[in-house]
Formats: sequence, C-alpha cells, structure tokens
Amino acid sequence: NPKDSHILLGGCYNGLIQYFDDRKGSAAVDSSPIEKSHRDPVYDVAWMQSKTGTECCSVSTDGQIFWWDIRKLGEPMESVVLDPKGDGDIYGGVSLAYDPAAGVSDVTIERYLFFVVHDCQVLF
Repeated sequence: NPKDSHILLGGCYNGLIQYFDDRKGSAAVDSSPIEKSHRDPVYDVAWMQSKTGTECCSVSTDGQIFWWDIRKLGEPMESVVLDPKGDGDIYGGVSLAYDPAAGVSDVTIERYLFFVVHDCQVLF
C-alpha cells in the first residue's frame, strides 16, 4: 500500500481479494466473500490513489474489473465487464496498471486509465 507499507493486498486463485497487515500476523485481516468475488483466478491487483489509502482494484479472466475498499470487502464498490465492443464478447483480463500521475481521483473516471491486456491486446 503506498500510504501504509504494512498493508499488503492479494488476489487469490479462487477469485477472492484479501488484505494483510504484517503487524497483525500472517493471516488475512479480511477477505471478500466468495459470492461477491471473481469467478476465475485474480490475475492482478492494484492500489488506487485515494485520500484513505484503502481503495484498490482487481482483474480476472472472468472478464471483470472490481473496485474495492478494504474497509468494506463485503462487495465491490464498482465493477466493469470487459466487453469493449458491447457485443457480449467478454475479454478475460490478466494485467492492469494505474498511473497516479494522471491526477484523476474519481473512481468512475479512473477505470479508463487502466490497460487490460488479453491475447496481446491492450484495452482502455
């Protein structure tokens, strides 16, 4: 976590998002519930620039990007299906990146700053 180096974020093979605090031991502090998580493995996670330092996102081969607040992992704050043409052909995401230097802080705008790579294609 850019604001707290003791906080670690993890995406799991079963689709869960978990966060850890090394001051509290090696077990996860909290985890997303399976019914509100990705349906495929989480391939990448990233911290978002925010005032609280608790917002993050995840991408999976299930074709979804989820935005989370680790203080409330009960369900994602927002989600996007990776269907760039709007034709139902959903792409599985395997990588994402966020550039905080862009200076955008609204999560609905931030999602367009991600580069999601699938089969050597870059989606914006």
